[in-house]
Amino acid sequence: MPAQFLQSYLAYGSITALNPKNFDLEGFIVGSVVLGIVMFTTSCIYYKISSAAVVLAETGNIQIESIFKGFKNLNQLFQFSLVYGFAVTFGLLLFIIPGIIIASVLAFAPLAIMHENLNVTEAIQVTWERTKPYLIEIVIFQILGSLICFSGVLLCFVGLLVTFPIYYVAVGLQYRELRGPVMVAGNNSQIPPTL
Repeated sequence: MPAQFLQSYLAYGSITALNPKNFDLEGFIVGSVVLGIVMFTTSCIYYKISSAAVVLAETGNIQIESIFKGFKNLNQLFQFSLVYGFAVTFGLLLFIIPGIIIASVLAFAPLAIMHENLNVTEAIQVTWERTKPYLIEIVIFQILGSLICFSGVLLCFVGLLVTFPIYYVAVGLQYRELRGPVMVAGNNSQIPPTL
């Protein structure tokens, strides 16, 4: 949200008076780049929180500092973010409901990229196939999760420190359930899902 205020200030010279006469294209471009960097960085942190939830559920062990370590799939996550942004925006323009469905289904694709080393197209296809049987439940979960996260924003942004991480942990656990059991390295046994 503060990055959006910065974008408005750079584009219009004000946070509240968004007069088209005061529009500055150069400021808008700089503000948009800053906003994009901030949004991508926070998305990556939230993806890592979801990923940590998957690892914790599978191994029973996680180290908090691993959330802030580098990404081996950063390029794929960046490409996914672009596709996601365009797809959800286009879906929202088609009477809102398609955008909500697209956002709900694609919420699991970053985890498929990170845990299964898939490219963007494969992650989207795999995510769609896995979520199709549970589409209504997933959309309801995503809507409720978004409302809870929005309530964190309303509480002077302090709630973001609680609501967003909890939401992304839930997304990670839901991804693990959709993906199913994984093979344990070194033997033929499987780690069953827990939810």
